[in-house]
Formats: sequence, structure tokens, C-alpha cells
Amino acid sequence: MRSAQYDFSSVHIDVPMDLSGEIIEWGKTQIPDNSLFKDLKNSFWGREDELHVTILYGIHSKDHQPTLQLLENEKSIHVRLQNLHIFKEKWFDVVTISVDSYDLERLNAKLKGNVRYSNRHKIYIPHITIAYVNKGEADRLQDVTFSKTKFIVDVAVFSSKDGSRTSLKLKK
Repeated sequence: MRSAQYDFSSVHIDVPMDLSGEIIEWGKTQIPDNSLFKDLKNSFWGREDELHVTILYGIHSKDHQPTLQLLENEKSIHVRLQNLHIFKEKWFDVVTISVDSYDLERLNAKLKGNVRYSNRHKIYIPHITIAYVNKGEADRLQDVTFSKTKFIVDVAVFSSKDGSRTSLKLKK
């Protein structure tokens, strides 16, 4: 998540640094630079450099307080990585790792039920985005190096549409 202005705010968890580094390195070895989607008007696309799992995107408020209050008594989030997954978009494909987490799904539902948000995706599919690539470039990727990797996160992050971030320590 690059420091920038967004249309909406979001809540996410960061992937632990060591695992994040491994995934980024895997992406660099498996996805050549010439496969990356580029848009001359927007530098957002390409490789993701701050790996995270979004809990809810599309939050209308830029004020972190009400959203994080909903999470203040929540416990650590348990995450298990699954297989590589490709989202097929109109202009590009998105290379991701699927995430299995009852905790993330429950928190997504809790936030959806208690904050104003807009989201074009009706179903929550937790994932870690690795890169945005040109159409068809992801079809050759088969590696599931990270399948079944587990981690626990005890911090949720509110990323405001103005680019600021506020962390909330979860209970252990």
C-alpha cells in the first residue's frame, strides 16, 4: 500500500516482514519485469511492495476512531496461506496468494455490519496481492511455495483515504 490519497479508507493486516520478504522475492524471480502491467497515468500498478491482507476496503470515513473501536476487544488474527490465485480483470491480471482465515472473515462481516462502506466486490476473498501483470502473463505460474504457511497477527491497521495509518494492538 503505497503512501497516497485513496477514494476510501480500509482496514488491513500486514504480512510479517520475513514472510513478506520471501513472497516479494518469489514474485521477482517468477514474474519478469516485462510481464508487469504498466499504466503511464498511474504508477500504482506493477509489484506490490507492502504486503497485506485487506479486511475491508471502501470505508467512507477518514476518521480511524469509530472503526478501530469496533476492533479494540478483538484477539489476534490467525492466517493460513493457500494456493496461488489469479484475479482476471478487464485490463490486467492480479497475482495473489489465497488466504484462509475464519478471523478475517468474521472481522470483515463485523465491519460491514457497522460502518458505512462501498465495495464493488460482493464476496470477501481474503488474499495477498503480489503483482498486477499483463493479461495472460499469470497463466504460466504454478508455484504454491507458500501453501499452508501459517502466521498470527496482533495488529490491525486503519489506512485512511488521506494516506495516514493508525495501528490497533489486538489482544493476545
